[in-house]
Amino acid sequence: MKTFLLDEVEIKIYKSSLARKITISIRPHRGVRITIPKYASYFEAERFARHKREWIAANLKKVNEFVNQSERNPTSGFVTKKHQLILEETTITGVKVRVQQGTILVKYNSELTQDSKEVRAAVNKGILIALKKEGAEYLPARLSELAKEFGLSYCNVAIKNMKSRWGSCSGRNNINLTIHLMRLPDHLIDYVLLHELAHTIVKNHSKKYWELLEKICVGSKKMDKELKSHKIMSL
Repeated sequence: MKTFLLDEVEIKIYKSSLARKITISIRPHRGVRITIPKYASYFEAERFARHKREWIAANLKKVNEFVNQSERNPTSGFVTKKHQLILEETTITGVKVRVQQGTILVKYNSELTQDSKEVRAAVNKGILIALKKEGAEYLPARLSELAKEFGLSYCNVAIKNMKSRWGSCSGRNNINLTIHLMRLPDHLIDYVLLHELAHTIVKNHSKKYWELLEKICVGSKKMDKELKSHKIMSL
């Protein structure tokens, strides 16, 4: 790896045996990265960066604003619990999205912009893939843990892309949970899971129900109010 400064911005250059062309990306907390084929020179990479000077400045500003927003409110923006969004301008045709190793990588042709319909659609698709993956890995296991902890039982659990409810419990004690729970703080995820587990005992929202919920989730009314401040984003 080699680094150099461009307008006081550190640019990191990496050589890759898999690279077939020069690409540039900006990652939250990781800065600007240029990847070049093994046979390319660092001079070519620096020249490429200078050619992309305006693009780097504009997109670095966007990434920094995004990071600042996400740090103020971890459930906003386009960062899930385990995945970061990376937008990469390339020479490919159209737009491609890939979710792996903790990243949502969206590659788009340089003739498009990050605000274009095609790029926004790819970003939304990537976020949904990441949320489904995280939800499938975390929610059933956490629900099982809480059920065992409080001596409650349920029949089946399904993780879905529900857009109007955080969760539900059927008359047969089948629990449905939305993948969008993965954008909530951990304590609110637990609250929703316990909320549905309490419905395996009491099917309505009567005084008896809230008394039961408070026993297994202290401060439930406060959390319920906090949950109402969060909205399920339509993706």
